Amino acid sequence: MRAVFVWASVVLASEAAAEPRVFYTAHFPDHTSIELSVMGYGVPQDGGYDFDVAIGLAELGADGALQFFDRSSHHARIRCAPPAYVRFGEHRFPMVTAAAPPDWKQDLWKAYCEVPSS
Repeated sequence: MRAVFVWASVVLASEAAAEPRVFYTAHFPDHTSIELSVMGYGVPQDGGYDFDVAIGLAELGADGALQFFDRSSHHARIRCAPPAYVRFGEHRFPMVTAAAPPDWKQDLWKAYCEVPSS
């Protein structure tokens, strides 16, 4: 059991040390933008979910320079199989398959659950 814990810790630590994976960007009229990125992920203990992720937030200025980085991590859980949803806090956001307006929860779910097609 201890070997499994150590291996999982190494995998999560290497993921956390990797470059953040941007999955959503919002652009504003003043040319600033907000990026949401996955800072780390793991296999959830609860069998009802496929991924546990830690989300980071960054604000970029009009010149692309980092203006603000939220150092706290915001946790979300992703369920790929029906009923598919993203859980953020106590809220479950169902994923719709029809075309929907851009939404960070939809983009997060797509980044982990959609199979790329060629």
